Amino acid sequence: MQRLILVLMAWLAVSAGQAAAQGAAPPPPSLPAALALVRSTLIAVDQANLTDDYSVLRMLGTPAFVQSNSADFLSQAFRPWRQPGRDFGFVAVAEPRLQSAPAIDERGILRLVGRVPTPNFDLAFDLAYQFVEGRWRVAGILIRPERPQVDAFSLDSLGEVAPPAPRTAEAAPADTPPLPRRHGEASLLARAPGGAIPEDASAAADGAPINAPSRRAEAIPPLPPPRP
Repeated sequence: MQRLILVLMAWLAVSAGQAAAQGAAPPPPSLPAALALVRSTLIAVDQANLTDDYSVLRMLGTPAFVQSNSADFLSQAFRPWRQPGRDFGFVAVAEPRLQSAPAIDERGILRLVGRVPTPNFDLAFDLAYQFVEGRWRVAGILIRPERPQVDAFSLDSLGEVAPPAPRTAEAAPADTPPLPRRHGEASLLARAPGGAIPEDASAAADGAPINAPSRRAEAIPPLPPPRP
């Protein structure tokens, strides 16, 4: 059955034993490196949307992401983004704006949240990465078109980036909140063996059990009007 799904989200949480087996995560990337990582991921998504071939995007993911999402399912999940006016190839030249400096949580997940301006809308993103086999791999993707805004971190507005404040395992990150859930969004949750879904991700499934991937589909909200 065809599903209208605006966003895909596949969060990965690993146990301490799994993290040790893969090796310790490196320090957070610099701001320019983080922006390059965001840009390369979004370009991969846009090219997959243009060609309806999600095999390359899928293989950029962590093992759990690859296992949870077939190329066919990714095609269904991103189908609304193949509609006219929803391409965002402009990210190749636009500078992503992050909500906060790059940081790695206690689970070894690098989370990059922000937006990229395009001619017709701002592309809001919430991307998660895990360091696997010597490089950052995609662990989660959430994208949404939004009306333009200007308040965010960028290379032009930042000099020295202060290190992130210490956080405890009990407290949810305060400096990088998840993109707010809105009517019309849907999500897929993928759980790695022995892992657990973060609280903010499990909440996206509207209380559905996390023992198996959870999917839901709703109407797609209209794009914001083009910029004058």
